[in-house]
Amino acid sequence: MLRNRRTEASFQRRANVQKLTKRLLGTMPLLCIAALLIAGAISPPMMLAQAPSGQPSGGQAVEAADQVEILGREAEQDLVKRDYVAAVEKYERLASLQPDSANVLNNLGLAYHMAGRPREAVRVLQNALRLKPDMFSANLILGMDYVQLNEAEQAIAPLKRALRLDGNNHDALFALEIGRASCRERV
Repeated sequence: MLRNRRTEASFQRRANVQKLTKRLLGTMPLLCIAALLIAGAISPPMMLAQAPSGQPSGGQAVEAADQVEILGREAEQDLVKRDYVAAVEKYERLASLQPDSANVLNNLGLAYHMAGRPREAVRVLQNALRLKPDMFSANLILGMDYVQLNEAEQAIAPLKRALRLDGNNHDALFALEIGRASCRERV
């Protein structure tokens, strides 16, 4: 009888984690984009308008900066329009022009996340965080992607960093609870 209760409790916990995960992953992408854009966590295109390193000075550098700015705006518009494949393509081009820009890598990671490519998002967001460890959005999305990939143990640290940066963020709290529940479930 006790074993049946434990099995039932374990089953119920697993079902709750699955429900929370579906809720997080089902609603978060749309909310994330809007919240990150409004909060300024996604870099505005003007911040992306630096000339790529190694570019000649003068008119060509200005033209390159204009191209980067235009590409950044188009990528951001693609995210808003939910055309995540196009956003990924544009942010990949931006990342090739500015490989050491934490903001560009953060935006590329978000685009991968929204396009349903969490493994690529994890790789890119880790690089963004190496350059700028205190990026809220990179930590949040990285943690969410680890949860989505069933790597809950990996999700805990970036989600805790996200909460340290914004202690009232419900998305980070929710994702952290899912990660912790998944870890408990494995025990």
